[in-house]
Amino acid sequence: MKIILLILFLIICPMLLGGGFVQVMGMLSKKVPSGRRLALFDFYNAADSFSLGVLILLLIAGISNGISYFLSLNVAYASRLFSVLLILVLTVCYFLTVIGSLAKFKAATDRKPEEDEDSDDKADDTGGVTSDIGVGKKRKTPVNTSSLVLTILCVLLSLVPVAVIIFSTPDFYGDQTLETVRSFQYTGEIYSVNPLTGLSYEVNGLPSRVPFMCMPFFYTVLCNTFGCDAALLIRRIMPIFWLITGYTCFIRIGNTIFEDSKKRFIFYAVSVLLLISATAAPTVIGFDALFSGFRGISIVCLILTTWTVGTALKKKWPALILPVIIEPLITSTLFGLGACIVIGIGMLIVSIIMTKGRRAA
Repeated sequence: MKIILLILFLIICPMLLGGGFVQVMGMLSKKVPSGRRLALFDFYNAADSFSLGVLILLLIAGISNGISYFLSLNVAYASRLFSVLLILVLTVCYFLTVIGSLAKFKAATDRKPEEDEDSDDKADDTGGVTSDIGVGKKRKTPVNTSSLVLTILCVLLSLVPVAVIIFSTPDFYGDQTLETVRSFQYTGEIYSVNPLTGLSYEVNGLPSRVPFMCMPFFYTVLCNTFGCDAALLIRRIMPIFWLITGYTCFIRIGNTIFEDSKKRFIFYAVSVLLLISATAAPTVIGFDALFSGFRGISIVCLILTTWTVGTALKKKWPALILPVIIEPLITSTLFGLGACIVIGIGMLIVSIIMTKGRRAA
């Protein structure tokens, strides 16, 4: 039962966290994808909401971990601090969601009849087309067979990496996440004991970068809150959660690049196939996502970098600060100044060059 509650938390919480901000950003931009109706819940924004919510969840964990360490709070009080911060942010997101939903509802009711007639003739996400039959009657043509086949193919492909995570042996070489989580649970303190030697960090000292690593803290909070075994959480549940989040980041990129739903399906399928192909090459980045997805470096490669690319393609430049802040909280790659900031700056330079080129033409 507690595992089910944990899974529900990992599904609902990111959607609530990201949904409010996505609703308000959509309201401020006043843009609606062509051929799509305004609705209280837009599945077009589901991938945006979930991926953004995961990043906010990581940021809350990083802030809670830092405050807890510097205030010398034990695990119990640190977990309460995380819960309080999460509830506060969820409350803000709830009101943002309500505001965004009311604005969308008002926009939908204020639309002119001719606008609805024009949109009725456009293809929807499933490939079906709505057409007029007489007065006041509408008929929806059958779903496009190719779109249905692509949907089934994408679902089946998505299950392959999940099966790899469930049935494979995780790669713990050079990693001590599980030992760190167990040391937190055993001592009740944050970074007080070296999980490999069992000696206090006061003996040999604690590396300056270690206290900022929030992944062990985040996993410990989940284990203690939902009564989940640390090995099960780290080896199976969280890698699948990070993998699904990576899927939503692939969807964001496809939705931005392509307007045709078939091309989006194909892009997503190719992305998953490339991820699956990484199982044959331990030196490839995708290998870590499947066999050690609990690591911070795997999250950076699978989620933060792809989210950065998708956000840059949307030209939401201020939002790029979010993965840049999160990266040093989950990995020590280049002391926290690694892939995300490089990709963000590179995408910004390319965007500026392309903009100047179009103006010159």
